[in-house]
Amino acid sequence: MLLLGAAMLVYRFILFFLFFCSTVRAVSPADTLVWSPAALPIHFPASQIKLLNKNLGYLVLKNKVIYKYKNGEWSKIPFPDDNTIENVFFVGEDEIWAVATSPLAYNQHLMLYKNGRWRHVPTYNVDNIKTVISDSPGTAWAGCDWGELLRYENERWRHVYSPSRCHILQFYQFGGEIFATTDCQTFSQILHYHADKWQPILQDAIAEKEHLISVLHYQPGPPAFLWVRAGLPGGSEIIRYTLEDDLPPQQQTTFIPGLVTIQTYPNGDGYFLTDGGNKLWYFTGMNVAEAEQVDLPGLKMISLLDLSPDGGGWMYNADNNILWTLSEKKNQLASLPKRVRSQHAFEVEKLMGIGFYKSARNDEDMIYFVRHTGKNIQVKLKDKLLLQPVLEEKQKLGPDKRHNYDLAVLCADFNNDTFEDIFLTSLYGQCFLFLQSHTGEFVEASEWAGFPYTGERYNIPATADIDNDGDLDLYVTNEYGPSRLFLNNGFGRFTEAKQRGAVVPLGGKAAAFADFDNDGWPDLCVSTYGEGVWLFRNDGTGRFIDLSAQHPWLFPESPEKAQGVTFADYDNDGDFDIYISKMRHSNALLQNDGTGHFTDVTVQAGLTDTSMTRGSLFFDSDNDGDLDLYLLNTGHDIFYENIAASYFQRSPFGQINSRVAQNWNSSEVNLRLRGSSTTGGIVYDAPPGNGTQDLFIASYDHPVRIFSLHGHFSNFLQFELSGSKANSSAVGAVVRLWQETADGTKGRFYGTRMIESTSGYGSHSQKLIHFGVDTAASYRAEIAFPGGRRLTLTGLQPGERYFISEYIGARRTLTNISKYLHEQFMGYRAEYRALQIVLILLFLWWLAQKLKTKLWWEGAVTGAILFSIFILFGTLHYLVTFRSAVFYVAVPVLSSIGLALLITFGWREWRIRNLPNADKEALMNKLTIFEHSQHYSHVFANLQFHMRNLKPDKKIDTTIALNVARDCATILESIDQEVRMLIGLMRTLRVQTEDAVALGKIWRRLIKNIKKLSSLLHEKSAAPNAKLLTSTKELLEETRQRLRIIRETLIQKESFDICSLLRRIVREHSQEDLKIVVPDAQKDCTVFFPEPDLKTILDELISNAKRAMEGCADKVLQISIIPEFETIKLYIRDSGKGISQEDQARIFERGFTTKTAKGGFGLYFIKQLLQKYDGDISLYETSSRGTTFELILQRTKQRHGTDSPVTHRPREKKL
Repeated sequence: MLLLGAAMLVYRFILFFLFFCSTVRAVSPADTLVWSPAALPIHFPASQIKLLNKNLGYLVLKNKVIYKYKNGEWSKIPFPDDNTIENVFFVGEDEIWAVATSPLAYNQHLMLYKNGRWRHVPTYNVDNIKTVISDSPGTAWAGCDWGELLRYENERWRHVYSPSRCHILQFYQFGGEIFATTDCQTFSQILHYHADKWQPILQDAIAEKEHLISVLHYQPGPPAFLWVRAGLPGGSEIIRYTLEDDLPPQQQTTFIPGLVTIQTYPNGDGYFLTDGGNKLWYFTGMNVAEAEQVDLPGLKMISLLDLSPDGGGWMYNADNNILWTLSEKKNQLASLPKRVRSQHAFEVEKLMGIGFYKSARNDEDMIYFVRHTGKNIQVKLKDKLLLQPVLEEKQKLGPDKRHNYDLAVLCADFNNDTFEDIFLTSLYGQCFLFLQSHTGEFVEASEWAGFPYTGERYNIPATADIDNDGDLDLYVTNEYGPSRLFLNNGFGRFTEAKQRGAVVPLGGKAAAFADFDNDGWPDLCVSTYGEGVWLFRNDGTGRFIDLSAQHPWLFPESPEKAQGVTFADYDNDGDFDIYISKMRHSNALLQNDGTGHFTDVTVQAGLTDTSMTRGSLFFDSDNDGDLDLYLLNTGHDIFYENIAASYFQRSPFGQINSRVAQNWNSSEVNLRLRGSSTTGGIVYDAPPGNGTQDLFIASYDHPVRIFSLHGHFSNFLQFELSGSKANSSAVGAVVRLWQETADGTKGRFYGTRMIESTSGYGSHSQKLIHFGVDTAASYRAEIAFPGGRRLTLTGLQPGERYFISEYIGARRTLTNISKYLHEQFMGYRAEYRALQIVLILLFLWWLAQKLKTKLWWEGAVTGAILFSIFILFGTLHYLVTFRSAVFYVAVPVLSSIGLALLITFGWREWRIRNLPNADKEALMNKLTIFEHSQHYSHVFANLQFHMRNLKPDKKIDTTIALNVARDCATILESIDQEVRMLIGLMRTLRVQTEDAVALGKIWRRLIKNIKKLSSLLHEKSAAPNAKLLTSTKELLEETRQRLRIIRETLIQKESFDICSLLRRIVREHSQEDLKIVVPDAQKDCTVFFPEPDLKTILDELISNAKRAMEGCADKVLQISIIPEFETIKLYIRDSGKGISQEDQARIFERGFTTKTAKGGFGLYFIKQLLQKYDGDISLYETSSRGTTFELILQRTKQRHGTDSPVTHRPREKKL
């Protein structure tokens, strides 16, 4: 076995060696052939180049004009004027296939250019043909979307079995072998045409290669080798697979960073471009790892590269319109004619679904455009022809970094907050839910709502309240797996409900809900891709029963592309009929007999066609009471007028006026648009009350169109519904209308209309019910809300829009409040709201702990803080609802905390600035009371005595227990309040705040012990332990000491040295002709008096003395200090003229002055200020030689209730 294995390895090595040795290069990078640039004298860029040989090639401009290059000459290939090219495929000399559109056909068709002329070649389907290749003269292959393969033989096309459902991207031919690459959901495929059939190869090997781009080269074996290119971030992988029967494929990988494009010759040589198309590399034998760079001056931004089998080559730069050719000499290219590019004011491309919703901001009408790639767009609908773009959303990317290709949209209130939200489906990966806030902003809540990335291929969804519980549920079709039913928990969070039935196993394309059996519960219809149409009846519990077996024609023998399904009462008989839109076969109209059994009446209704329809819209375009029909087609849309609610008549072109929306394209068009691929449409009424139902039609490749009747009409009735117990969007609500007779009974029946679960193709129309009526009558309407609520309206007049609520008054208010509270505590971001509440409560608890010794008696302040927090928190919570999670949590919490702190400290500052002086007096008084009060001292001393003498763990004598209990009660009932007020005053006045905090801690511990002791004394066998007794005794002593320290410190802060003050004042008042005599510094000159106030007093007295000495020869001012036991006497004597006898008795009266001008402090105010601090002033002596004033100041604070030491004794002696 070992020898056999070794022999096989040697054999493979020899074959590999011989292959590379025998390879002959067809071209040389620099020896014989050179790249030569040639400027094209045109200014319209090319989108495609094809080189068949060195002397034959084609150039396709972006405007789809084709030019042929042959033997150095350029010529234009004319195309029929009544056709427009969509795509071009070159298969040989003078053999070109083109996908085209014509106004005479309602879909695309294939045309073949041969022998110098174009001719039409019929085919079954050319919807989105991706690639065409010719394998022999007169034959060709065509690859389409969804894996369709067409074969051209004997001048006709036919369908061929395809093993893939993925889009066919490109064909590749190497000798007689043909390969095709496909684009699947999350992976790629390679198909190989072998033995007259197509089959996938390398399925396991390339399963993880999600971005397979192209097949590069094939070498037949055995063993065979296949080279492919797979895209990666930052570059591409070139993978060589070894193919051998009965053995797994082996692979060898080379990574090329920044690879733009790569092309090969039949022998495996080739070129590739990197660095944005600025560098060219040449390789041989598919050995890309050893490629050599080709130095080409001026090479820049090459976007297209093509090589011909005979060694030719083209490279094209669209920016500067340069075509590089590979030849023995420079190739001069003929000029191409110039063309003027058409201009658009605002372009939008690749539109899919359209959604109409109300913005929470000013109740504005908004339209949401879904784009297949790029950014979805929201616009404000100003009037019928004006769209104002207001917001662009980034296209979401799934975990695989692919574009999700958004497809369909639903607009409804999914979380019961009365604001319409947006639900999107995408073809690759995920559904998206955007919740709207009260400000009109949206936040993505897909993951939270139960829609993670799954990799499914989701198509058209529908919404209804399937279990009548007041919230909207969702049904999402899935093309690659079972379609899914999601139940809403009432707050916008969804759970898949497989047990409810309604399971379509594969190929789901579209769904719609309607109560087709009139039992009050929404039923369901689902269309599929090749798997028939499924019909489900709701059994009244939210579960679905499959009725498809009762309608065998829903599953034809040949597969059908049923793209859409629509419910409408087209015959006005009171039940909902079904219209099925198909791509290949005729659409179908199914008439309801009223019990949920349907009959195909397509032929009788005149609706047989094969117009490749995506979806349909029923609406009353002419207000005649019948629902007309608009088909959204690939090709040309079709409009049918409903005749007498029985059959449809196709409208001729131009009958409906159409205008391309302003700000998007300024030109006016009609229904005969060429090559349009309509993708979505909605019905709406704008401006409100105009009385018409207008159409808004989106296209994948043409401007947006609006179809409307011009003028103002009154022959209509409109109903705008709002649910309370039911979903607020009223989706699923039904209105039946009768004309009232003269006696008020029901007359002519106008049919049934409903708020649709979905509209058109992946769209959602305005939630408005419209009836065309006769203006000469009054009407009666019966409204059925989801959940069973029934309303009857009579006497309705035409030309009016009625706004109807499910409930009114208190019932509606209570229901809305209940929904709001449930949404707040159970809905989106409820966990963040809970976190906010916890944080706010923790902060309030902390604030109460910090401020309880200061604000405990200020109930109004505490209430103001709490109310302010509540108001600010609610306001900010309302404003930042759908911001980022961190912003949403932090801003309300931090702002509320900041406001609380601002109010707290602001109140304290206001209190400090507005406190009367008596508050400081009250503080000193309380401190003095605690220091000298016999009552408090007796209680503290008595309790301390008992704490020292009681024996631990021994029963207390009854008499002693009563005394201790009395003292404890006194502390708890009286002293506790006084101490807390004292601490509050100190902290408020910012006096001794540190000591106040320390006292507060000591006092709280003491009160805790007193409470324990008091509780023990109420027991018969009271026996306090040693720890309690010792701790209480120590805390009592600490309290007394702390109070004494606070009082002494406060007194010290109100005292100062008067001698130092006198020296400063003398310096300020000194002048040359004035002599001021002051005493020397003394040891004990401390007084209890505010220093600023005493300085003001002395300044005033000295100023008065200087005025009294004006005009005197000798100016002497003498200040003397006489310290006594409790006071200090201060004498101020001047050498002036003295005070007259008349003025001596009046100098201390209020308002008395000897000055001619106003000014001065006044002796009256000086006396009042001194007496406030137990001091005084008097006229000690006056004569013609001068005047002396006596000031008496206290050394310490005097206790209230005691006699003042100030006396007015007669003069004892003269100074």
